[in-house]
Amino acid sequence: MVTKIAKARANAVVDTLVDAVAQTITFTTIDGKQFAKLELGKMSASNLAYAALHGMKQRCKDGAALQTTDDYVPTAQDKFYGICDLVAHYNSGATEWSVRGDGAAVARVGNTLQAFANVYGFTLENAKTKMEGFAAKRGIEYKEALKIWAGADKIVEEVARMKAAIPAKLNADELLNEMK
Repeated sequence: MVTKIAKARANAVVDTLVDAVAQTITFTTIDGKQFAKLELGKMSASNLAYAALHGMKQRCKDGAALQTTDDYVPTAQDKFYGICDLVAHYNSGATEWSVRGDGAAVARVGNTLQAFANVYGFTLENAKTKMEGFAAKRGIEYKEALKIWAGADKIVEEVARMKAAIPAKLNADELLNEMK
């Protein structure tokens, strides 16, 4: 099975192909005249282990690249939650590479809306509808409504609780040293 894993960008000079059966990665110039083939079976165990850790570090960091709803700009905390989603997915023993098998983007919401939903027992969809109604009633933008609620006592407390629930950061180099 040969799978093309990276569509060449407009300014790319290399195309990448993965052959899962042969355990190879082939890098080919766009004109197809030159190539280099990385053969995983020929790599040292230490380089293969490090490559796995490096690749998973990068993959999990990709979880911070969020597509949001309502032109919301993700906070650092939102991005960290995106990473946590991938970490939890892989730590579960899942065999799927993607958290979402259909490749659909995950809609993210900010801490304020999530806390609002948590505090008042709303679904995110219902919380958003309520927040839109609040904004309309006040004659303000949706984002302004979120800013107002971000300062409400119960919301501040819930956001703090949510942040406290985030797992400690792991150091990939320390984990690699455990493998030696």
